[in-house]
Amino acid sequence: MLMSKKAGIRKYLEASGPDNRSTFRRLLSDYLDGKLSTKLQQIGLDKPEITIDFLEEYKCINIQGKCKRNYVDIQIEETEFSIGCDPIEPDDHEYYPLEDYDSFFATVSQKLNVL
Repeated sequence: MLMSKKAGIRKYLEASGPDNRSTFRRLLSDYLDGKLSTKLQQIGLDKPEITIDFLEEYKCINIQGKCKRNYVDIQIEETEFSIGCDPIEPDDHEYYPLEDYDSFFATVSQKLNVL
């Protein structure tokens, strides 16, 4: 029987234990709890749509939304994340290391405030 994506994410998080959570795992946990969308809205991203690529070899949190008149695309992988913003299509992304939970939100907030 195939496991649902959310069940697979829960199993992945449980395997890491509560004291050994990377920033990526913490963001996945926020996604499962519904907190990720709320936090993104609080820093200025309108109607974020979140999808998860959750494969054995590749895991990515994909976020799309709008800020002011720009489309925003955020892709979060296990060790880095990227942000693209554009009024038509965010093709060009700026890349950042995914080191710290609070700095992730601070970087995204700063990028959105510049728009």
